[in-house]
Amino acid sequence: MYARGVAKIQKTIRLPKPLLAEVEQMIKCRRRGESINDFIVKSMHLRLGVLKRKELDAKFSDMSKDTDYQRDA
Repeated sequence: MYARGVAKIQKTIRLPKPLLAEVEQMIKCRRRGESINDFIVKSMHLRLGVLKRKELDAKFSDMSKDTDYQRDA
């Protein structure tokens, strides 16, 4: 996560109504003071983590097929 002092920008996004309604309901039921903004930021962090992991996995997969690397290792 980013530190509290990190500069933030405002961005307008369009969301499907059913998705927004589901998120709002989930936040309302949990009653932990989380906002829709918090939810979106956390979701974006999670998605970035998944994509970075997939990228790393792909690199390791390529290494396993690289005969020069295998010989050197």
